[in-house]
Amino acid sequence: MIVRRFAGIRIGIEKDDRVNDFGLPQGFRVEQDTDSPVDIRFTLRVGKLDLPSIREKAVDMRRGSLHAEGNRDRIVWSHSELGTVIDSRPREGSVLVALSGKDWEKTDSVFDHLILPGILPPLAARGIRAIHASSVQLQNGQGVMIAGPSGCGKTTAALMLVANGAKLVADDLTFIRRDEESFSIHGMGEGPRAVQQVWNNFSHWQPGKPDLVGKRRLHPNAIAWVPESRLYRVLLPSEHRSMTESVHAWMLTELIGYSYHAGDQDAALHQ
Repeated sequence: MIVRRFAGIRIGIEKDDRVNDFGLPQGFRVEQDTDSPVDIRFTLRVGKLDLPSIREKAVDMRRGSLHAEGNRDRIVWSHSELGTVIDSRPREGSVLVALSGKDWEKTDSVFDHLILPGILPPLAARGIRAIHASSVQLQNGQGVMIAGPSGCGKTTAALMLVANGAKLVADDLTFIRRDEESFSIHGMGEGPRAVQQVWNNFSHWQPGKPDLVGKRRLHPNAIAWVPESRLYRVLLPSEHRSMTESVHAWMLTELIGYSYHAGDQDAALHQ
């Protein structure tokens, strides 16, 4: 089992030998201690998931070709062509992913397509929620999160700040953790991703080739990056307002509209 730490959470990953090796973003730091208990355990295996139906279906989520249903105790993800592929028990912190051998070989990104959707509910159950936001750490050490819907300028604003000396924490997907009355923000360590129109404003950076939706990603080593920062200010470009440290007590309720659904919206971020 390999053990990684992300946002203070220990994540153990076990896989069948027949499952191809895969990479994790650099925000998932390698843990030297592999004997202590983990908070979330992932099991990746070759096979098929034959699961009983879930009676209470309070969860209804979609991510690409995946559809999730279930409740806060158990969430099952199914693929439109492959059937059930992920069995997640958020409170227990266990996630089982199963595909046939040939389907593992066809999966071009195990992390994006399987691990990320599987890990969001267990992280949320531990008080760590994914927000649709870009984040940076300013030169004075203060963290700034720019939250909002697609197209509101999150990445552009973050890149402008980085071009003026800030360090990137996260692009598009920021994880926020509450510690008593303060908050920290965490990033997966992936480079910023944007359409060519955005990159035209930053000619000194050379992103990679366009993906299927026409966006190009900059290599994470091309800019200064930090895995986490203490949150000081939240900017909401689409609403033309900001929230500062003095309103942290109700900040999470405000941000829930920009969070990635993790199956527990009624109790989200109030642990």
